Amino acid sequence: MKWHDNYESLHIADHEFTRVGDRAMAIIETKSSATIVGVMNFQPHYPFHSPSETFFTHDIHVDLEKTNESVALRLPSSVKERLSSYTEEKKSADQTAIQEVLTQSHGEFDYHQCWTLPLVEKYKEQHKVVSEFASPRTPPNGPTYYHTGVDFRAGEKTAVHVAANGRVVLTDMFPISGNMMVVDHGGGIFTEYKHLSEFQAQVGDRVSRGDVIGLSGATGRVEAPHLHWEMSWQGIPGDPNRFLRALERICDRE
Repeated sequence: MKWHDNYESLHIADHEFTRVGDRAMAIIETKSSATIVGVMNFQPHYPFHSPSETFFTHDIHVDLEKTNESVALRLPSSVKERLSSYTEEKKSADQTAIQEVLTQSHGEFDYHQCWTLPLVEKYKEQHKVVSEFASPRTPPNGPTYYHTGVDFRAGEKTAVHVAANGRVVLTDMFPISGNMMVVDHGGGIFTEYKHLSEFQAQVGDRVSRGDVIGLSGATGRVEAPHLHWEMSWQGIPGDPNRFLRALERICDRE
């Protein structure tokens, strides 16, 4: 590894890093994954001196093999009836529209800022994870797919908090995602909040970490009220809980 003469960037295995205060950080994209790589203990006075701690890597997308061990979704008849008219053409159009939003990020990502969970942590027993990221599931009359986010238990109209500073770029109703909000955090990183009963922020709003942006609900393809929380980088989904744990190693704790 070699620091540039201006001490602003670092190359490891031909990947460029950006200086963030006394740390260095990069996001590397490959054909099958997106990886956050961190270098600790930036030492600007010694340009050719390696950091005293080894860098860490965190995959935010894992290309999983298909498996038959999936959870069968048990949807209420009212939900099934609502979805019966949702054609493949409309579904494809909705997915394209959402993906377009998730690949149009603006601004820089703030690596200094620590993130927060979208539900109040002191009530974490009430808001336990009921479906993990990448868990396989099978809907009625549909192929098995992998869960692209994390589901938290949440009763109707529970306050939902934004995980970090950002700008609201989408609020809309979709037959599967229900009332869905997308927040752009810069650098290609987005969070999504699905199945909301109510929006409390609108497209274009600047929101700050911890702000209430909506209320949980049971809109869309759901078995019961809950919050589906998702994060992605340039449209590639990743485990938001693992992302938070990785970010905690480099953010500035208050």
